[in-house]
Amino acid sequence: MKSIFNLDSPVMTILTEIADLIILNLIYLFFCMPIVTIGAATAAMYRVMLNYEKGESANPVRQFWKAFRENWKGATILFLIMLIPMACMLYYFLVIAASVYGGSKLTLVMSCIAALIIMMLWSFLWPMQAQFENKIGSTIKNSLILSIVHFPRAVLMSVINVLPLLLFLFSPEQFLQFFIVWIMLGFALPAKINTKLILKVFRPFLEADTTSDASNRIKKRSRC
Repeated sequence: MKSIFNLDSPVMTILTEIADLIILNLIYLFFCMPIVTIGAATAAMYRVMLNYEKGESANPVRQFWKAFRENWKGATILFLIMLIPMACMLYYFLVIAASVYGGSKLTLVMSCIAALIIMMLWSFLWPMQAQFENKIGSTIKNSLILSIVHFPRAVLMSVINVLPLLLFLFSPEQFLQFFIVWIMLGFALPAKINTKLILKVFRPFLEADTTSDASNRIKKRSRC
């Protein structure tokens, strides 16, 4: 029985991981409250997750704060840029498509394709910002290219990211039933799953020689 409560036992390892996820989720929600900080907070959360998956785990609070400060400027600009297509997408689906004007089937299909591309870009953007040092334009371009090249993986990541929103829009009662779970793990758990998925995409770049002078070469970000 004592072995169960040993710090190295599987049970304690799982409980510790869940506790870290809850702490990270609460910190993330707190840092997202000003709204404009959502980009930096998301990049910081992925930085912590990437470190953890690569065996570089440490104090999640300290890692998050350091990554938040490092990504503040670039991630905030990326977030403001992404607000434009995201706002257009929400406007169409929540206002036009839902009430006043449904549009043609072709318009709806094209809008769905555009929404999927936006979500795929969003899913790759923050891990890219967290892991690699690049100019804003290069981060967006690389994220879009990788999301298209790894289309099935990008779609799966997008679905994982958008599930809470879909549940809130189409079944608010069920969403409220799981509200406490969403508060505790609603962002950190999807980020952890997505990190496992995207780390396989990143590995060739992480293992590549980053000393190349090629102008568009992706560079490794120093660890937190």
